[in-house]
Amino acid sequence: MSTATATATVRRDAALDYRERGFPITLCDGKEPISKGWQNKTWTPKEIIQAFRHRPQLNVGSVWGPRAGLIDMECDNKQAEASLLELFEGNCPVTATFRSARGPHRLFAWDAALEQIGKAKMDYNGLEIFIGANGLGAQTLLPPSTTDGFTRTWLVPLEDCDPAPLPESVVRRLLSSSRATLLETARPKMAAIAAAGALTGGTDTEDTVDTGGFRRLLGNTNLPVSSESSVSYPDIEALVRRSLPSAAGQRHRKIFELARELKAVPSLAAAPAVSHRAIVQRWHELALPAISTKPFEDSWFDFLDAWDRVRKAKGESLIDEIVGRAIAAGVPEEAKHYSRPELRLLVAICRQLQRESKSGTFFLSCYTAAELIGVDDHRTAWRWLGGLCKEGILELVTKGMIKNHRASEYRYLGPLEG
Repeated sequence: MSTATATATVRRDAALDYRERGFPITLCDGKEPISKGWQNKTWTPKEIIQAFRHRPQLNVGSVWGPRAGLIDMECDNKQAEASLLELFEGNCPVTATFRSARGPHRLFAWDAALEQIGKAKMDYNGLEIFIGANGLGAQTLLPPSTTDGFTRTWLVPLEDCDPAPLPESVVRRLLSSSRATLLETARPKMAAIAAAGALTGGTDTEDTVDTGGFRRLLGNTNLPVSSESSVSYPDIEALVRRSLPSAAGQRHRKIFELARELKAVPSLAAAPAVSHRAIVQRWHELALPAISTKPFEDSWFDFLDAWDRVRKAKGESLIDEIVGRAIAAGVPEEAKHYSRPELRLLVAICRQLQRESKSGTFFLSCYTAAELIGVDDHRTAWRWLGGLCKEGILELVTKGMIKNHRASEYRYLGPLEG
């Protein structure tokens, strides 16, 4: 097989994979879609295979907006990167990201309020955002498409990270930048409520925190955790304080930790997220000296998002116990030639996960792997997992998928004894 044929096969397989993941793909000659009506075109697997058979130079892209459930933010210069940080107030979440010749593209979940922008794409102080609002077409090429001698590559792969949702504050800024506002167009009912005095109560409450409500909710009431124990206001006060940021730039991560802390308390975990407003208000009050985002609503909406994204409650020890048993079992023979102790530990953990799996396979994301073995960059763990597959120590059974929010599934192929 020639190099050109092999490259075309890689792009064809990528197109099929993106389609399977739910992307409304485009097939492009260079950067231009080859089909008329590409904004609404749905490619079948048969059509994809035939297209690459006849035109092996094709690239693969995606339509953005409601069809994909995603938008694309492209940073092609320092000004764009600065605008991205300003848009997210210095707390841009980790999200699926790929690199083009011009710079990184970050994918974020679509928000229905963006329809008000009414454009295919917009410019936010130099940051180009492909939105696809109001039925208007917006598309960009995806890896491994090649233009001008540059092949696009994933920096944060789809199988390792879901595209992050846009915080409410970011949506507001985008709408404001495009001469629309949430109060006037996205939420007209709020104006009527505010006019009646129900929203403000006749006072300026933008930065007010109802700590009294928190104390009334928890101060004199024990919330049952189990038949043997209970949690009261002092318990939750300590829980809140464990999750506080110490400096600007930590707000998103610490709110996520707060959600994990609350989910570790069974009675709180069983309650809906909206019932924890007073707790989040208390957290926000204590965090105000350290955070740059002052309005409570931003922290509240971020907490509601974090609550849905938490997969492991704080203190869940199953994986820690597995790591402990992996360390106690020693380094597998097939890993002893590796010089990095972290890599040897990764192989030992994979072996232990396989030993304890009832299904014959195990799930592991590069983020979890990086945390367990103590490497700072999840991409290092991602490369190592891929290398272990190539060396025949692991088998990749299924890639992680955006739709089902699952990590990649592996099978350990080395001996389980010893």
